[in-house]
Amino acid sequence: MAGSKNVKVAKEAFHIRVESSDGAVAFYNATDYVGKLMPFAKPKATCAMRVATEAVSFSLLHLTNKNASLVAAKPVSIPRGPLSRLERRAASYAPIALDEIIVELSTRPADDSSPSLDTAAPAAQVAAEAPVSALEDVFGDAPEIATETKESSAPKRYPMKPAVIETYKCKIVRDENNVARLESIGDEHSFELPKGALHVSLYLQSPVAAVARPLAVGFIGHVGKPGGSETVSRVVAMVLNSISHLPDFRILAQIEHCAVPANLSRGGGSPRAVRANGDSKVSFNARVYLFDEQLSPMGAGVVGCEIDMENANPTSGKLLVSYHCEESLAGVFERYRAELDRAVANHLRQALGEDGITAITYDIVLGSVTPSTVEQLKAVGNSLPGLDISPTQSRPHID
Repeated sequence: MAGSKNVKVAKEAFHIRVESSDGAVAFYNATDYVGKLMPFAKPKATCAMRVATEAVSFSLLHLTNKNASLVAAKPVSIPRGPLSRLERRAASYAPIALDEIIVELSTRPADDSSPSLDTAAPAAQVAAEAPVSALEDVFGDAPEIATETKESSAPKRYPMKPAVIETYKCKIVRDENNVARLESIGDEHSFELPKGALHVSLYLQSPVAAVARPLAVGFIGHVGKPGGSETVSRVVAMVLNSISHLPDFRILAQIEHCAVPANLSRGGGSPRAVRANGDSKVSFNARVYLFDEQLSPMGAGVVGCEIDMENANPTSGKLLVSYHCEESLAGVFERYRAELDRAVANHLRQALGEDGITAITYDIVLGSVTPSTVEQLKAVGNSLPGLDISPTQSRPHID
């Protein structure tokens, strides 16, 4: 396998994201198709994954309708060059703080003159290096010479200009449901989206102790209209949301969803509109009876439950619920939080069905939850029975 002779590769995988007839998207493991034609005619994205000694790396490629057909017509291959680069870069940044994301924003100068760089941003470091991938032919970024030579009548390409790499940092905070929120470290950096695909690399430390290495994400694709204004933190949030649909990344990064900041340049600073009934909050109570592993009583009381109606990940198959126990349970509740969450998720799944939960999570993502859905969720939550809960088991309480 490609890479440094000191790098030990434990796993490689290739995933393809496709869209179903109802608009749902999901990644499918297509590793068995490496060297063969892609099994899908209209892929939305591809993501290669490699587990190595330095890092767990992901190469995420968003596809337009035009280049999707080009990719689908070629044999599936692991992009080992970009993955090796991600590993090297991740190692160069180590150690990475658990609450930090290092961001590399890659651009190319529009002409032969020296690029104009935003050196005023205090969090930015600027460097230049060769192109970070061999995918320019997919996106058509390399211009062609409209002349013929004696050796060949085919148009030739100009040499690729070096990429300009600007480095920034973001702070990441996860809540109890692993909904992540970002803020820029230093002044927020705004930039103009390129005509071609955007190249971004992210480096963060996995909070899972057993992983004990950084995660590196290379992204190529479009996140908005060329020429539009974006910020680094918004782009990072959009990339994290995209790759959070891949279960491997979601588990390793402990990111269920990433809240995307408003784009103030588009007038997006105002909060989400309040619904007509003035109440989009879905909260209910769970009466719990807590037991230890030997089933000795440890306490009983009420835990307030609230479904997150702002954030969701349709591919994870669950609604996000936060829990707030009464004071009498505060000393022991954390041992039981995960099992209560499983019990509540099972109750919601049985009442709403898998398709119902998927539909609601998409409505949450799109900001189109209706008052009737809110009332339905309240009714389902209020029908939750009392629960006997140990740290690893739960059942309906019987008086």
